[in-house]
Amino acid sequence: MATTLHIVEACRKTTPRRRDEPLEQYLARLTHLNLSQRHLSAVGDIAHCHRLMVLYLYQNNLSQLRGLRSCAHLTQLYLQDNALERLDGLSTLTHLTKLYIGGNRLVVLEGLHNLHKLRELHAERQELPPGEELILDPRSLRTAQRQLEVLNLEHNGLTSLHSLHGFQKLRTLRLGGNHLAHLHVRLTRA
Repeated sequence: MATTLHIVEACRKTTPRRRDEPLEQYLARLTHLNLSQRHLSAVGDIAHCHRLMVLYLYQNNLSQLRGLRSCAHLTQLYLQDNALERLDGLSTLTHLTKLYIGGNRLVVLEGLHNLHKLRELHAERQELPPGEELILDPRSLRTAQRQLEVLNLEHNGLTSLHSLHGFQKLRTLRLGGNHLAHLHVRLTRA
């Protein structure tokens, strides 16, 4: 229940609780929730917040993504600067259009294959082992190639753009701070 208390505290100013409003009803009407910079190590139970569309969880201590299953209506998820090593737990977020996962510990960018509405993916500055580069999972990339408009992979030790061919709607591709010898990538337009 600690997360519920964090939710109430976080929303007190932006979405005040009505007088005599039951807690469950208050949580059910929240559409935006800012739980950033709260030293959270887990998301906890936010099942009552089933109308959430935007969730800010950046700058916490999250190492796993649990508790998001009930957030089926999320369109934006901000997870920057946590300790995530895997993206397990995103498969039910099928309405997600923007995902911010920069500054985590991802070695493989995977788990995005069910995110068919994703338009922006920000996965910059992963904390990789020395000499390693971010691995881009082909299954996740196949889904992303059809709809991604913005892709940020800056500072991830990338040495090749081979896996980035075939994007149909990409408008912005950010690759600064990588180790690329050639900048040739074939993008396609729909």
